[in-house]
Amino acid sequence: MASRMLATLLFALSVLTGSTGCSMMGALANPRVMFALDESAPLSVVARRASNASVTAKEVERLLVATPVDADSAWMKAFAASPDDAKATLDGLKTTVGYTSGAKPVKVLPSEAWVKMLAAVKSQEKGTPNLLTLVGADINASYVKILEKKKQVAALKAKQAEEDKAIDDAKTDADKQAHKDAKAKLGEEIDKASDEVDPLVKKFLADAKEMSAKVAADVRDKVGPTLVNLRKAVDDASLSNSVALLRYPLAMPEMADTNKLVAVVADIVADTIEAQTGKRPQLQGLDIKLTLEGLKPKVTLNGLTPEDMGKIEMDALLGETVKGTAKWLADVALLIPRAAMTADLLAFEGDAIDAITSGFASAGWKAPLPLAIPEVASTPKPQKK
Repeated sequence: MASRMLATLLFALSVLTGSTGCSMMGALANPRVMFALDESAPLSVVARRASNASVTAKEVERLLVATPVDADSAWMKAFAASPDDAKATLDGLKTTVGYTSGAKPVKVLPSEAWVKMLAAVKSQEKGTPNLLTLVGADINASYVKILEKKKQVAALKAKQAEEDKAIDDAKTDADKQAHKDAKAKLGEEIDKASDEVDPLVKKFLADAKEMSAKVAADVRDKVGPTLVNLRKAVDDASLSNSVALLRYPLAMPEMADTNKLVAVVADIVADTIEAQTGKRPQLQGLDIKLTLEGLKPKVTLNGLTPEDMGKIEMDALLGETVKGTAKWLADVALLIPRAAMTADLLAFEGDAIDAITSGFASAGWKAPLPLAIPEVASTPKPQKK
């Protein structure tokens, strides 16, 4: 077991050293992630954790720069107000198929609750275009400019990941070399774009701290608690992302076992029904048949009750299930480069929030405690002998 864990860690580190930069390396240095090497989280949970991290990064971005806010904002007051609701979300997931299919308990991480809370924030407020502008228009403008640059780098890295796959799939030496050349060219473009971003980030963080120290006390007191909770969401998402990466090489062999992937399809069925009805079904009698042609799934569903289905029609449910399964398979194949891009965005969001709250603190502001969401663990189902 120890040698297997070491091999997994070395694999992750080799990938990170080669292609993902220091953001993820720093995340993997966190001792909190090491439990991933000794738990039995299946591939469905690994992918879910990576997805939760990515969604959190995007939702934090939305709340910082794309959600309007009044001086007496209702959404900032209500945001992250209920630890009981957060725990209920985790408790509701710990009995689902993916979390209970392993031989050992699997942690349901706080990022599961943050995804739900962040997505629930809606605003029709009209006072200020977004939270960062409330702190300072120049802070917002610089942040948005850096985000655009980072998205350009992310798009180049996504293309590079596609070239990696094309190299593996190439049928001839000539095709393989062509894709290697394309990958090398993209690498040069990534280096150039990254070199342009780094000094912008450094200047932004220094300016953000300086300008935040001058923010009016009433604004600081309104914005500060929201920033503290967004920072906690980023921290929990980073944990989820890092754990997903560490567990990935141990869980990846499941891609060759459709019996193991049935749990993924069951989650997609439940997600689809919940989105339509507002209630997550138990699916006690669900029987799934799954076959794969490459990454193209074929699915049949039997055993669903009227209580499971609600008002959704079987044809519609099957179509959404096949589409969702195909997307899941494609996402899992690219989990490592996407996790790296998520890590980079989360690191920037965390650093930006830290700079602003440090500026607040230098002017006498006392940060409140963030919402604390406890981890819960599943109870594995008895294993068949």
